[in-house]
Amino acid sequence: MTLDASRCFVVRNGVPVGLRLAPPMLEGNDPFSDGRRYHVSDERLRFSAGLSESSACDLRIDTMPHTEFLIVWRGEVTIQAADNTVLKLLPGDCAIIPAGSRLRWVQADIVIRSFVIFPDAADGAEREVIKINPVMELERCAAPVAEVLLTAPPVAHNRREFVARSGQIRIGVWECTPYARRDVTPTFCELMYLTSGEVTLAELNGVEWKVGPGEAILVPAGATNRWISEQSVRKVFCIVS
Repeated sequence: MTLDASRCFVVRNGVPVGLRLAPPMLEGNDPFSDGRRYHVSDERLRFSAGLSESSACDLRIDTMPHTEFLIVWRGEVTIQAADNTVLKLLPGDCAIIPAGSRLRWVQADIVIRSFVIFPDAADGAEREVIKINPVMELERCAAPVAEVLLTAPPVAHNRREFVARSGQIRIGVWECTPYARRDVTPTFCELMYLTSGEVTLAELNGVEWKVGPGEAILVPAGATNRWISEQSVRKVFCIVS
């Protein structure tokens, strides 16, 4: 099932902008199935993405059946890993729960979060839950290619915090100086959460999405868009290709 697969999807304060979400069933044993609402379920790239609103719970998960990237919008979550390490997630925090993880998930009240789910098969090895540090030190990386640029080449830095075993999902932090580029049709899907700066993503239908700090946008594969940023942008990214 593919839902609005060519439309961008903005979330502000945990609220989707101008979009109705659908609740299809996720294949497999999803411990967080209650409360999920989906924007994209892409058969080719084998992932699902959307929003979840869940009530108080205390879940013990022996084996996470899929990899999940999440952004917390409302509420607090405490995650206890297999080695008893405890992570607390607050609004604005981003985290990765790898397939195969063993953990305890505790929330005392309603939690709203964005998610990307990818069925990255576990190989029996436990992997740690990761809370992303958005101000981590980054390394110089390739900037957008000259062929698509409408301005002088920008300077970009990034750091990958997680790569799925299949290599199809990559999660980390990226920063880039201001630039503009022409319309591009991505072959991958990206959920980005801005921590600083502002960007405008313009779609072919004339819709322009302005995204700033503390806001997220999901750009599905095939969603042709133009990028304009007049200040440096830093974002947490989750790319599925």
